[in-house]
Amino acid sequence: MLTKQVRILWLGQLLANIGDVFYLVCILTYIFTTTQSPIITGIVPILFVIAQTVSSTLAPLLYKRFPLQRLLFVSQLSKSCLLLLLVLLLASTTSLSIYPIMFTHLAIAFLDGWANPASNALLPRLSEKQQLMRLNSLFATTDQTVQLSGWALGGLLVSLLGPAPILWGSLILFLLASLLMGLLRDPYDDKKRKGMPAESNQISIEMNKQQTKQAGKKEILLHGWRLILSRSDLRTLTLMELLEGLAGAIWAAAIMLFYVSEVLMKGEEWWGYINAVFFLGMITGGMITYKLSSWLDKRFRLTLIIIGIANALLTLYFGLTTEAWVALALSFVLGVFIQYQDVNKQTFFQQSIAHESLPAVLSAKSTLNYLSFGLSVFGMSIIVEVAGASTAYLVAGGLLSASVLVAIWKRASFPSQVETVEVDLESGNSI
Repeated sequence: MLTKQVRILWLGQLLANIGDVFYLVCILTYIFTTTQSPIITGIVPILFVIAQTVSSTLAPLLYKRFPLQRLLFVSQLSKSCLLLLLVLLLASTTSLSIYPIMFTHLAIAFLDGWANPASNALLPRLSEKQQLMRLNSLFATTDQTVQLSGWALGGLLVSLLGPAPILWGSLILFLLASLLMGLLRDPYDDKKRKGMPAESNQISIEMNKQQTKQAGKKEILLHGWRLILSRSDLRTLTLMELLEGLAGAIWAAAIMLFYVSEVLMKGEEWWGYINAVFFLGMITGGMITYKLSSWLDKRFRLTLIIIGIANALLTLYFGLTTEAWVALALSFVLGVFIQYQDVNKQTFFQQSIAHESLPAVLSAKSTLNYLSFGLSVFGMSIIVEVAGASTAYLVAGGLLSASVLVAIWKRASFPSQVETVEVDLESGNSI
């Protein structure tokens, strides 16, 4: 299952993700220590989302012109150069302004915005279709493990050693990841260069009309959105993800802290417990999906609806309970289910869209996810301020319920088992 190219991509992402976590811990610590302002520190993740949104919106222009593996290499190497510049600036002065740090942060986020969809689009090119769910589970589990352990370990190392040595460590990880990304080879791109059919078992007509003439920038930027709108299954799944994204801020730190203090009547340490258990649940969900991938892959529609219902009901219960231990148990189970749903949907997109169009579709999907999460943080914060934290979780449960109702209403648009589907953009009909 883990071919040489898949191992290179997996290890490269692992090193890059560890470097990202350590780097973020360092800059957040430095900014807060320098400014002593929670507001300015809180702007950092908001800027990150804004930069990624802009980048993922423009990404199809790059996907049309450059091979995916080259984009991943350039992205990671550019991140390494930016971080090297920041490390040298910090080493040259004892009172560096936060503006160079903010600029570096925005630039790195921008590079991530078009690298993430490229990586997700490259994976199905490097593996067999029947192995995709297992590989997505492996990649997701690894990422959540890094998130769970990296923030705790990074915070400990920064407190013991200071930001500078940890930033140097992040730079080394970035450079190693760049080296691995440079070793990637895309078989799809190799076939295109040799004039061979890029997709042996499919007739890729999703860009047939555009490829017969020079596509303008507008057509390239809109291609992913048009493909989503042309297919009932993709429209339904994207609407579900939009509703779930609008509910997603309930796991953000600010919302969870209010929930712990107002509803559970506990101290900040319980925010840490719930957050850690939620990530443990996501890791467990990834492991379960990995082990049962063959069985789950054949029951896409059934599991999408059943687990969606469970997520909605458990979120509503989470908002209603005042027992801390119940909330802790619910956060674990929700972590399991949310991880499976994420892997399930990601696999559907990868398996049901032709390789030529997948990067553009994933770019559109990423843009929508970033926007919905940003709106969710803003909206849920207002709800917490006006009606309390418990209400925010009830609203989130309502949004998740709406997502399930959409899935039930449009269930006929989904196959019981994921299959590759080609669609004519002119007519919107499957062939």
